[in-house]
Amino acid sequence: MRTHPVGHALVVLGLVGAVAAPVVGATAAPSVAASVYLYDVTVAAGGAAKAEELYVDTAGAPVTLNRATVTYDYRDAAAVVRLAAAADPADEDRWESCTAAPGRLTCRLPAGWTLRGEGDALPEVRVAAADGAALHAAGQVTTTLADPAIGTTAVTSRVRVGERADLRAAADPPLSAEVDGGFTRSLGVTNAGRRPVEGVVAVFEGTHHVVDADTDYGNCHYADGVLRYCYFAGPLAPGRTYRTSLPMHVAARAYAPGVQASTVTWLTRAEAEDAIDADSVGEPGDGAPLLLRLDRRAARVAPPAADHADGDRAPNTATAEIDVTGVNGTDVAVSGSTVHARPGDTVDLRVGYAVAGPAALEAPEGLRAVTAVDVTLPLGVTVVEDPDGCSEVGERTWRCYASARYLAVGAGEECAFTVKVNRIVDDGAGEVALVTDDPAVQHRSDDRSENDTAALRVLR
Repeated sequence: MRTHPVGHALVVLGLVGAVAAPVVGATAAPSVAASVYLYDVTVAAGGAAKAEELYVDTAGAPVTLNRATVTYDYRDAAAVVRLAAAADPADEDRWESCTAAPGRLTCRLPAGWTLRGEGDALPEVRVAAADGAALHAAGQVTTTLADPAIGTTAVTSRVRVGERADLRAAADPPLSAEVDGGFTRSLGVTNAGRRPVEGVVAVFEGTHHVVDADTDYGNCHYADGVLRYCYFAGPLAPGRTYRTSLPMHVAARAYAPGVQASTVTWLTRAEAEDAIDADSVGEPGDGAPLLLRLDRRAARVAPPAADHADGDRAPNTATAEIDVTGVNGTDVAVSGSTVHARPGDTVDLRVGYAVAGPAALEAPEGLRAVTAVDVTLPLGVTVVEDPDGCSEVGERTWRCYASARYLAVGAGEECAFTVKVNRIVDDGAGEVALVTDDPAVQHRSDDRSENDTAALRVLR
């Protein structure tokens, strides 16, 4: 039900890899093998609770859970943290029920909870420092997921209490760049707390076609040539703002005119240790370090000794929207299908679309999909089952939105309408048609009109 896609070789906070290795054991013969991971957590003494999710990986195999329970056993850390279920009645993907006991929280998932296979996230729990928890206190939480379909699997994670901090990312001015062109992003972070912070980490993510401009900073780590994060030594003085500049590049496959986005999240070192998987840290750069400089003269402060945890992580992130100028469109080719059947048969009518380039498609925030097609079914059939992402918009016509938020050149999607054949109608073909006039999609103008439609036929 709830999933988190992983982007282009970037650290998506709380989503990539597991800090603690899962311990797996099955109480019954499961139909699918599963592993789980819960990130290490540093909470601020006296700070707000942090929302944490348990992630489930079934190696790409979809599975439905009907009797799933999740147990968070934190008896080892009862003096360190307290756990509670996140209560949001508006959230459709919420726990069916949760029961608290000393040092333990047990939650049940609603029957019919579907795991898609990778990056699946279960509902949130809230982790906060226990009343009277000592600074530097640490313990362990063992989280166990059990369901007959996957057996039993568990993971142990570290929890600890750090000193409260307040990091705030500086807002970005408007930015623009041409396709296959460069620009400079100014990055800033303010220590808005009352105490100095001993070092920070900047974690970078964004849309697929905006990256650093082949940088090689010695205090930064890279994966597949893409900047992932940078360490900056402290201390950061209270009330002071620190800045740096990062050269960036819009790739040649970016859609234009369009919008790309670049996000930076500032973490304390303790939080970075929690969020960044040791197995996916990437490679350090070989060049001079990227420097974070005080934007005005400040007195030197002694480094604090405590682990730091931000009491409110929302202001830590700043997203720059880059207006991509020029013209770099793409061709989306649609496909239909032909089936042979007799009256009374149930058949699948397959429809699809693929990106032919030159630009790739990526839906920025605020848009529903990268593209869509209208599917008009042939005469003489009745829908038995329509695909996910499709909704009826007229007589015999469904609008189907792309499910992927990013489609590279050469990539596409396919789905099927299951229909019952009532009669064979000569010259009663249906049609698949590319949609370019829907404000909810990115792709609003196609480079080649000759492949924007395809037929759906049921023949004898």
